[in-house]
Amino acid sequence: MKKIVKYAVINIDQCEAYVIMQDGGVATCHNNQEHMISEYYQDRLTKDMFGTERFQDEGIWGELGEGKMYCKDWKDKQEVDEEIIQDLIHWLYMATDKVEFVREELDFKNDEAVKNFIIEE
Repeated sequence: MKKIVKYAVINIDQCEAYVIMQDGGVATCHNNQEHMISEYYQDRLTKDMFGTERFQDEGIWGELGEGKMYCKDWKDKQEVDEEIIQDLIHWLYMATDKVEFVREELDFKNDEAVKNFIIEE
């Protein structure tokens, strides 16, 4: 039986996107004016991060940025595409068994929706 793993892709524009896994894993990608770059955060979003901060505020991203972060250059890419999104997903969730990734729609401007999407184990 396959395990269901939910994720959301938040497309800011053609050159920036976030992937959030239901376990709070988060990775981003953006164009640095030369090419695309992926950033993979080792720390996870938690529900208590949303006390006074909003998802799009610097506080949450600053807190994530205090931990380890890995980067990858996509020198042949200028915009977000499915290959980059799949790379973000598979970095955030290393499957050892059969997994079905299920994409959920998520309004990143609705902090309650983002907070409620995260399931802390």
